[in-house]
Amino acid sequence: MQDPPELKPMVFERPPERQLRWDCEGNPYMSGNRTTPKRIVDLLLFAYEFDILELRLYELDPVVDVFVILETTRALKKWEKPLMLGSVINSPRFRRFRHKIMYSVFDDSTHGRYQGFKSRKEGKYDYEDFARASLVEKYFQVYGHHDDDVLFIHGDVDEMPSAEQLAGVKYCEPLDDRFPVTLPSLFLAQNFAWKRSDMNVLNSPHVFDAAAMRRNDVTGLLQPVRYPGAWILDFPTVGAHMSSFMSSEADILKFLAYSDAGKLPRSDFDKATAAALARYPHMGTVWKVCAVRVSDPSDELLTKRIDYDTWIPWFADVNRHRYPYFFPSSQTLEMCGYVRHHEHRERKAFDRALAWVYSKGLQPKCIGSGMSVASRGAPPGDGDGMLRKLL
Repeated sequence: MQDPPELKPMVFERPPERQLRWDCEGNPYMSGNRTTPKRIVDLLLFAYEFDILELRLYELDPVVDVFVILETTRALKKWEKPLMLGSVINSPRFRRFRHKIMYSVFDDSTHGRYQGFKSRKEGKYDYEDFARASLVEKYFQVYGHHDDDVLFIHGDVDEMPSAEQLAGVKYCEPLDDRFPVTLPSLFLAQNFAWKRSDMNVLNSPHVFDAAAMRRNDVTGLLQPVRYPGAWILDFPTVGAHMSSFMSSEADILKFLAYSDAGKLPRSDFDKATAAALARYPHMGTVWKVCAVRVSDPSDELLTKRIDYDTWIPWFADVNRHRYPYFFPSSQTLEMCGYVRHHEHRERKAFDRALAWVYSKGLQPKCIGSGMSVASRGAPPGDGDGMLRKLL
């Protein structure tokens, strides 16, 4: 599977201004250089986040030794879903990282094994916990248990640490030798123009050694760390929780798929939303660029504009023409106030606002799945190829 020529990234290597650097002596959390760098293992569950995974691989490639990626044939709510990554993992898009990727599938046989562990009423997160524990188990099956030089990193795939954060624990000796260590990330929403207003920073992912993992009470399997860290590493920068950086349709799918979901909170409203998006999928562009939360309770205050410089993974930053939906232009964002003003009003008024903004040019040239050809003809860095303002 190859990208159309116009979508191929123009820059594959870190530019000089984004070269990875670390300073163990200057890091306030470190005492100096390690005698031997730690082996870093990134544990990832994958569903359908191709663009996010691509950015993560480019960002962390210099500091991660093994990416353990588990793709499941079922969502965390246990409804069946197709495998997608397995069919393209050897494609040009991911080929340069293939030697570091340990790809596994959580299939029907693994699901059957999970069924065998169920000896009591099933908890909300039991299936998710088992899937996450399978990541650790898969790694140990291949590489063995006994290696004090291994550190694991775990969180959701969109909880993106910076390579600079991770370089600190890989190459530097910490003043505090306790694990886990939290790598905080800014809680962004929909694209790099908006953030969650109710939670500025997410304390995830975590870095930990094998000793920090606890065994599951039901399965007896070691669980990747999801509990608060002993200390927080927020130097020299923090990462980004790229929450809902996907299409509106995928946003709804995600909400229906993860463990503590199962139905949309605004049932009547969201049925109409889902129907409208199915009939007019292009309207989802307005939702996404203006950070209207399709699948969360309607709250115009849940997201707000970012009013400071935020960290952006380098591969996205220097290839903005590849991810135009991540970077709406300032002109485009000016139109969002009108939409958001009507978000709490009656449905017809909200729909009229969406339709008006769409008619004025907040629209894609073409809607694709995951990667749009809408950036054709847009100058690199414009960030407005898909979301053209024609006023």
